[in-house]
Amino acid sequence: MLRPNQIGDDFVLQKVDAEPFREATKEFWLNFIYSYREYVNTHLEQRYEEFPSHFPYMKKLQWITIFRNSEIIFYIYEDKSDGIKWRTLQFDNYGDYKAFHHASQEVRNAKMQSMLDRDDQPLVKQEISYGFIEQSTMEASEDPSDLAEMGKLKGRMLAKQHGDVLKKEKEERFALFDLEQFVLKVGDDHFEYEIGEAIEAYRQGLYLAATAVAGVALENILVLILKKEGLSSQTKGPYIKDCLKVLVDNSLLEDRKRREIMNFNNTRNGAAHSNSGIAMAGHAEEGFKIIKYLIQEFY
Repeated sequence: MLRPNQIGDDFVLQKVDAEPFREATKEFWLNFIYSYREYVNTHLEQRYEEFPSHFPYMKKLQWITIFRNSEIIFYIYEDKSDGIKWRTLQFDNYGDYKAFHHASQEVRNAKMQSMLDRDDQPLVKQEISYGFIEQSTMEASEDPSDLAEMGKLKGRMLAKQHGDVLKKEKEERFALFDLEQFVLKVGDDHFEYEIGEAIEAYRQGLYLAATAVAGVALENILVLILKKEGLSSQTKGPYIKDCLKVLVDNSLLEDRKRREIMNFNNTRNGAAHSNSGIAMAGHAEEGFKIIKYLIQEFY
């Protein structure tokens, strides 16, 4: 294989006739959009409602297709409606290719700007081969019609990939709480059972249940704290607001933290009574952070 410094400027570069691929890329685009959105709406609806920015292809998009010598690049922008356009940027020989890529950034940007005709940055840049890649051999087909099937597969694949990334991020976020080791410090079987149920619901993506049960565990830990501090007789009842008042009155809790906990309690009450809309991961996470804080402070 020749190295770049061994190639003369008159070396003829292989070019693919882009014209047969115009309709093929349209089929790729239509199938990609349909399969991506169908997968998200069918399998990842709750994750999408909670984290819509993680699923860029659910937006209305304009795809600007740039046919290069050996690959097709989609510049994908958020737009008022779905659509696709085509442009060609191919080089006849290595000298032309080198001249463009060695030009100043300003020159290259101006060239791309004239082709894309947009001032904003693309949401996504996506590159594909000129034909469908056979999974068993990893060889690219030269048949333009294979791009349609490629669109279906790539749409589903990316939707699943985006969902998996969110799942991993959720698990990493939860790991930050590291609640299990703190629960053992409390030494109460009933509290351990409650927080265990809340954690399991969270891991299963059942954020409504996780938020509600985290609120129950919060009530329990506050009662246990008052008992530990010898203040049980000062509370009117085993309710969060009453327990918090006793802790604040005895200078064991700042009023700012009391307000923070009451804000979560309002969210928890909404979850328990199903009148607060869709419960999000962040709602349960807020309860976990408060419980961890209280254990750290009093145990």
